[in-house]
Amino acid sequence: MDKTSTTETIKKTSESIYNQTNDTQKTSNFRATYPLNPDAAVSAFLLKASKDEALKLSTENSVGSGLVNCVVDGTVGSGLSLESVVSSNILTTNKKKIAKNSQLIEEYWNLWAKSPEACDVLGENTFGAMTRVAAFNAYATGDVLQFIGIHKWHGIYVPYVRYYDGRSVMNKDGSANTEKRVSGVELNGKGIPTGYTIKSETAPYQYKYENVKRFAEYPGSRDIQRLQYNLILTGKVQPNQRRGRPLVLPAMNDIIMMSKFSEAELVKAVIHSYITAFVERDKELLETNPNPSSSDDAFLGTLDRDKQTGETGAKENPITMGPGYIQTLAPGEKITLPESKSPVADFWKFMEGQLKMISMAVGIPYEVALQVFNSNYSASQAAIQAAARKWDIERRSFAMQAMQPVYELMVWLLNMQGLVNCPGYMSDPFVRAAWNNANWHGPVVLNIDPVKNAAAATLRLNNMTSTYEDECRLLGKDFDKVLERRMQEAEALDSHGLKPDLSVDKKNVNSDDDGKPADGEDEE
Repeated sequence: MDKTSTTETIKKTSESIYNQTNDTQKTSNFRATYPLNPDAAVSAFLLKASKDEALKLSTENSVGSGLVNCVVDGTVGSGLSLESVVSSNILTTNKKKIAKNSQLIEEYWNLWAKSPEACDVLGENTFGAMTRVAAFNAYATGDVLQFIGIHKWHGIYVPYVRYYDGRSVMNKDGSANTEKRVSGVELNGKGIPTGYTIKSETAPYQYKYENVKRFAEYPGSRDIQRLQYNLILTGKVQPNQRRGRPLVLPAMNDIIMMSKFSEAELVKAVIHSYITAFVERDKELLETNPNPSSSDDAFLGTLDRDKQTGETGAKENPITMGPGYIQTLAPGEKITLPESKSPVADFWKFMEGQLKMISMAVGIPYEVALQVFNSNYSASQAAIQAAARKWDIERRSFAMQAMQPVYELMVWLLNMQGLVNCPGYMSDPFVRAAWNNANWHGPVVLNIDPVKNAAAATLRLNNMTSTYEDECRLLGKDFDKVLERRMQEAEALDSHGLKPDLSVDKKNVNSDDDGKPADGEDEE
């Protein structure tokens, strides 16, 4: 009886960034899923997996972490500084009293923000340090949860703050979304968020879920509410978006594939840098000398030791390469290495092009993201100003969500305890909003040519298109404090009979020893 052999057909699929045959933890592909619509059915598992992958890429990958750090450094820096800007036009209070109250509120805020035991639930960090960590978590995962409470600090009631990883906000036990709960966000009938579900680990593989309310009442009031739990979102792209989007999301696949290419080139360069000698054995030589380990030949005496180390050339025990290795081969075996030029001649040009696309996707100029300024002054300054515009937009959004609610509670408590007297604050909502008005300033924008910036500031002041307060804020300073300090210094100098010479030789300010424009300046 004839036996017919059958061959099983195996269906093969081509590898792509969406279908990989060999994933690793470091370079696994990620296709983000996040709820944009309150009715979208995105499971808790998929949401957390998405945020976990985004956080891993933002902390473990050089490109991803560099982009997030660039945005956080430019947006928040070491913390945001307060400028109380009371809307005086709708107030009937004397303008001098308004200015005095503004300075007093700023002083109270600055002292509170620099005292960890006053502003931090755990008593560990200043408010600026907490804000920086919260911003990094928000940009890395898309959102961060803020708790704003009240406690008594040395006899005075002040706010205190705690932040939760945004990934801890999720539906209980991974339940499906409903009309009243979406990805851990509780909604009322109008679709307004009213609370959150927080998941925390009490013991290994043991979790508890806590439902918290978003709003609480102001002390001494039964009808005015304040934020108590506040989910801070980044990357909002459409109305009714309940959860945020990580910063690197638009360039996620590009970063992963570029990292794979870079890793492959680095490994190839390392392998080609090894100096490994392979000794080929002849059958006739082995027949005349069956025991190579007793040979006086330095090379022939290595075969037995290679076998002892397990490098037999089999699949399970391959022969390895390394710096200065001398490997012996069995009779008839030969080593053939593929010819490959390493490193690739245009490696950096290719990487540079990809980095420009990735930087564009997250809205940061390539020069600023890599901190490389090797163009002329105008091009470098344009890149810095473009990044500053991005940072300003992000800062306004982040400050309105994370800083303003805490500040409003602080002003309320100061008025309630009589530390500050803002007439009409407790009774009139417009008056209260006028007293609560504030600007939030971040780190100073990089200054390539201080002399040109100083000249521009002088022109703005002479043209009356700016104020001394504005110019001081651009330098990260408070004009009132600068003025007070200048008055003290002027009085001290005058008392010692000293008169400073503040004149500037404009011809030599921007030139080198030869009187030519300094390096990096544009020639006219």
